[in-house]
Amino acid sequence: NRFRFLYTNICFDDISTRKDRWPHDRFAAIRTLHEEFNKNCSSAVNPNDYLSFGEILYPCRSQVAFKQYNSNKPAKYGLLYKSINSSRYPYTFRSIVYCGKPEREPTPHYVAGIMTSVKKLVEELEVYSSLHGLNISMNRLYTSFDLFEWLLSKHITAIGTLMSNKKGIPPQITSVQGREANSYNILWELPKCKLSLHSYVMKSKSKGMKNVLTLSTVP
Repeated sequence: NRFRFLYTNICFDDISTRKDRWPHDRFAAIRTLHEEFNKNCSSAVNPNDYLSFGEILYPCRSQVAFKQYNSNKPAKYGLLYKSINSSRYPYTFRSIVYCGKPEREPTPHYVAGIMTSVKKLVEELEVYSSLHGLNISMNRLYTSFDLFEWLLSKHITAIGTLMSNKKGIPPQITSVQGREANSYNILWELPKCKLSLHSYVMKSKSKGMKNVLTLSTVP
């Protein structure tokens, strides 16, 4: 039928040059369309108040080399996108897709590491809108002291849960020994007191006493 014909033959790039571009960018077949989509999303709406970092696994069963697997997701297999979004309404300002390392010299679209991904999203969004004075929330996958200090240098506050094995965390706040359930501690970075580390101990049925750590630069 007509749909299957279009689905089989539709193309979003110059197929005659794809062989030359693919070794440098594994997302080459749809890169131009994706960047145009990013541009439109970034320029259509100005971010305000609160933003968030997140990632999503878009279902995909095709034979794609950089397809990811996550047993906790309903679809299990898919393309992994990381994005900067609004926290107040369902809108994505920019996104990047994990494509793996290219075989040859990578293009500027290739990013390695979580912190590099976040920096790229922030800097590219700043081309279209000022993020001065905004707040960004994130989960423990992204949260780190280095990232929060970098965001603060750009006058962007942040808050996020924190893994207990991150470097720079004082051991006295990670231990639950002697702590009561629902107890709360807070440590301030000296001398500037710009960073605050929060510890909340809760009692769970499966793991006993659980320590939830949160890092914040919110005044």
